[in-house]
Amino acid sequence: MIIRTAILAACAIALAACYTSDSLLLNSSAGVQPLPDGVYSNGKGDFHRLTRASDGWYVDQIKAGDAKDFGAGDRLLLVSIGTHDGKPLYAFAKDEPEIGYIYGVVEVDGGRFYRALPDCEEETDRDAAAANGGSYKESDDGVGVCNFSSASSLTEALRAYVASGGASTDFAQAFERTGD
Repeated sequence: MIIRTAILAACAIALAACYTSDSLLLNSSAGVQPLPDGVYSNGKGDFHRLTRASDGWYVDQIKAGDAKDFGAGDRLLLVSIGTHDGKPLYAFAKDEPEIGYIYGVVEVDGGRFYRALPDCEEETDRDAAAANGGSYKESDDGVGVCNFSSASSLTEALRAYVASGGASTDFAQAFERTGD
């Protein structure tokens, strides 16, 4: 119960009710690093500093809004799950030590990327999860997550989320490389 509460708190901080799992479902040996190291910006004051790690993961340091410095960094794993509108599509896993993993999708177009997190408060995102083996759970404070127990269920749900248009709003905002 403590772990589930911590996951829900992490999703609430990210302003989304996430796709989650207790253990890593993506194959870490299939990790790819399609983006070069560097700082990426959406032009609205949000920055990601991506650094390739030797184990196939990225370290993603975020600076958002009025923050003066980049944060300590999260570990991100990208695994190819096909294409969307002719561009490479990746599932990503964000390692949340002590609570599990949060998942989303990244679309890469040249030197920029678009990211999207499913929101299980949205019916289409929740339906994509349920149709592919995800289970919806809601906490006492009303924040829900879609939890998965298999890689195939997760990746099919992420593909369905993108196909349903769920990612289209988030994909409208590009993060472009602005420096090293």
